[in-house]
Amino acid sequence: MNLYSNGKTHNTKDTKSNAVLFVIALICAIASWLIIAMKMYPSASKQLYNIPVSLDVSGTSAAENGLQVLSPEKVTVNISFDCSRTDFSKLTNDNVIAYVDFSNIDTIGSRELKVEVKSKDGSGMSNISCSPSTIKVYLDKFETKTIQLKPKLQNLKTVEGMSYYDDEVTCTPDEIKITGPSQKLAKIAECYVVSNKDVTLDRESDIAGESFQILDENGTGLDDTGIKFGAEAQSISMHIPVRIQKTVKLDVSLGVWPENFDPDCLDFTITPESIPIAAKDNESNIPDTLTIPIRLSALDIGYSWDTEIDKLLADSNLKNISGIDKINVTLNSDGLSSKEVTINCDDIPLTNKPSDNNDYTILTGQVKVKIVGPEDIINELTAKDLSARVNLLGADTSSDQFKYNVTVSCYTYDNVWAVGDKKVEIKKTPKEGKTTQSSSTATTSAN
Repeated sequence: MNLYSNGKTHNTKDTKSNAVLFVIALICAIASWLIIAMKMYPSASKQLYNIPVSLDVSGTSAAENGLQVLSPEKVTVNISFDCSRTDFSKLTNDNVIAYVDFSNIDTIGSRELKVEVKSKDGSGMSNISCSPSTIKVYLDKFETKTIQLKPKLQNLKTVEGMSYYDDEVTCTPDEIKITGPSQKLAKIAECYVVSNKDVTLDRESDIAGESFQILDENGTGLDDTGIKFGAEAQSISMHIPVRIQKTVKLDVSLGVWPENFDPDCLDFTITPESIPIAAKDNESNIPDTLTIPIRLSALDIGYSWDTEIDKLLADSNLKNISGIDKINVTLNSDGLSSKEVTINCDDIPLTNKPSDNNDYTILTGQVKVKIVGPEDIINELTAKDLSARVNLLGADTSSDQFKYNVTVSCYTYDNVWAVGDKKVEIKKTPKEGKTTQSSSTATTSAN
């Protein structure tokens, strides 16, 4: 029994020993094969895919000239190469660099540049092939431009009876710095701050800008690729004044007219008869009627005149929101007639003469005046029905001889008037024993 056990133990030990020897022999065989293979075949081929290409210009002549790569933004290549078997496992996507050399580039423009490849740790690579082997690169000089901001409010509304206007909306800040390619910056003519918020306004408000829109001089939108907006872009707001609006009637204002003249005898057609206008303040500041000033002496037969609405509102806080620019005023001339009447200047008094120790006399002998009124009256009207005078209040009497306006009215009828501006020649002479003001001043200066 012991003999059997000892034999069995001995056999087990021999089996284990043989197994160990077999493993050692196998390792030695593999090692020998590798050594022989490396000596017979020292290099191997390898392919790597989707290697990102570095487009960094730092430290090159391109960077020294202020150039940057505008396109492409990203690009990858596939490469194949030979390397030693010892470096085979080291050369992976993480240890291989593909790049473009910008050393000899100093001007803007597009170029077809060769893709270069190297390893990060200096591992040897030979017979390198890239696909694609070249890349079209566009370089430009990046500059900064300051441009005025304009608002663009896409979805704002107002409550009934109120309104806002694009030309009154202001941006804060009102300008922005834009950095980008020089050629693209040169095309930018306008920059809008855009808000797409859906808001109904019932009072003056501030709205934050959400985005920007850049346009060329033709109003065409520009791609903002490569464009960077300044730090102020983070806090731009638009102030929106909201106005109360009201429809007002239109009427004519003659200003000053002769004392015995009745302005109700005039019949005008005003087109349009009313317009909507708006005011920042409360509705009490908007008049019920907007008057158009017209001189009575301008109202000849067939009179028609266009007045600009904005000029009528220039000295007020009112704004024209009618969508039209002008108002037409036409004198209805049916039944009217005109004639020229000669007035003797001896019958024209001078009123409000200056108290300057001078006499003032009219040198003009006669003046012809055009008179307009109802046809039956005009046919019978003569110079005896007219009154004329020269009012020197406010006149410039510095010259010894000057021309001044004649005011003509009709004391017989209240529905006729004089048309046109008539002037007479007036002479200034010192009163007896006096000198003119200018002569007196000259004498005083001489003394």
